[in-house]
Amino acid sequence: MTQAESLTVIPDRHLEDFAMVRAFFVNDFIGRRASATRLQELEQDIYKVALITDPLLKSEELLLTTAARFGAQGLPTTRSDLLTNVVVDALTAVLEDNARDGRRNVVIIDEASQSGPEAIILNYIAKKVVVVGDDKQIRPSNIGIDHDEAEHFRKQYLSGIEHSESFGLTSSYFSQAELRFPNYIRLKEHFRCMPEIIRFSNNLCYQNAPLIPLRQYPPDRLDPVRTVFVGDGFTSGFQSNRLNKPEAEKLVEVVCQCCEDRRYDNKSMGVISLLGGAQSKYIQGLLIDRLGPEEIEKRGLVCGNAYNFQGDERDVIFLSLVISTSSDQGPQRPRALTRSADKQRFNVAASRAKDQLWLFPSVTLNHLQ
Repeated sequence: MTQAESLTVIPDRHLEDFAMVRAFFVNDFIGRRASATRLQELEQDIYKVALITDPLLKSEELLLTTAARFGAQGLPTTRSDLLTNVVVDALTAVLEDNARDGRRNVVIIDEASQSGPEAIILNYIAKKVVVVGDDKQIRPSNIGIDHDEAEHFRKQYLSGIEHSESFGLTSSYFSQAELRFPNYIRLKEHFRCMPEIIRFSNNLCYQNAPLIPLRQYPPDRLDPVRTVFVGDGFTSGFQSNRLNKPEAEKLVEVVCQCCEDRRYDNKSMGVISLLGGAQSKYIQGLLIDRLGPEEIEKRGLVCGNAYNFQGDERDVIFLSLVISTSSDQGPQRPRALTRSADKQRFNVAASRAKDQLWLFPSVTLNHLQ
């Protein structure tokens, strides 16, 4: 289970609303307007649906089936088109299975904070649902979806449902459960991270109910938090395509050193970029060249952003902050990121590390606006 998760048991009432929600979120919203990022999130939901309904119902099998149907009808077979229809096919299979065998007594939905309101269809297949999640972690991103258009469809299809205003793009399946059934069990113990690492998350997100670290560790443990300041950091590009090559080079150098250090034997590793996806892809390319695929596979070394690591963990995490005061556009003064979405990303990124967290900043507190 993830940190600070809550459990919510949803009774039978309101189930009649879920069929109405499905018409909006599957046919009108997901079916025509999902971005590539959202489709990746929905593909994860398909696996959840498959585990709940029928072990034979796997997303790749559905993908092949949908591709064959598309090909027979002479329709486009891009992965985006296929995934969109896989979502509809999976949910249709859930409803058909439910109608044939009846609702399950209890269904457990883990990582509910990652799923959008469309996942509420899962409530329809069970008499009771246990919802597990953390509202301080990442919610669905919904990149590329027109918020005004989504709001228009929400008003058109869901105006008669209780709390219909909550079915927005910033809502998660977990927040839906919290809204309707506020009595929950909060887990206070934390088993993953070293105390010094989870202290960051406590200070950032859990001040009112700090997590209690329970990790036991030997006296010769790795230093829990290490910082390497990159004084010559320099960024190029814009937004999600922004690169800080000096920071990436330094990070890769340290990763290679750690792989040669016997203290890191059998330690899994991960690299997280806190700004866009270009930096993590660039770092991944450098690591492939310098470490080789075999070492990367042995370490379980994955490069990505906080969204890619939600629900995952590594013994050692390397964080690239990316931003700098120098860029190809001239000097820049970074601003502090204090929105709830930013805090959620930082919380997830830091708390993926079990034993050690490496930070690679190119700015100091004095540089922030």
